[in-house]
Amino acid sequence: MHQNLKIKEDLDFSYLPVDYCDRSFVHSRPISQEAVWFFVLFSLLLVDGVMTYIGISHTSTSYEANILVRRCMDLLGVGAGLILSKMLSIFSLCFLWYYKKEIIWIFSAIKGLVFVYLSFAIIPWAYILTNYLFPLS
Repeated sequence: MHQNLKIKEDLDFSYLPVDYCDRSFVHSRPISQEAVWFFVLFSLLLVDGVMTYIGISHTSTSYEANILVRRCMDLLGVGAGLILSKMLSIFSLCFLWYYKKEIIWIFSAIKGLVFVYLSFAIIPWAYILTNYLFPLS
């Protein structure tokens, strides 16, 4: 019923360009610097969301510095407001990734956003969580 399948050596791929026959190019493709910066920012968004949720759930929404996120959490609840605001941030990051070739300043903006997230979100929450909520000593 089934045809006998030919093994790879019996198949003739001579009509295809070399790239289609040689699959090693898939694994040897270098990761672009832009992709690394976008991944770092995406990771910082997620870490900020987790740290914010832990901090707010042990304190109050007044500890959130971003007024839009704070208002969203006040209206929808801590979890739903935080998820909505982080989803909006991730959607915006995807928008920037999509238009990264057309808009020349996006790559510089992503680098700046990484600095902003580290300076005004990750480091302050790390300080609050380690010194006030979960002291190390």
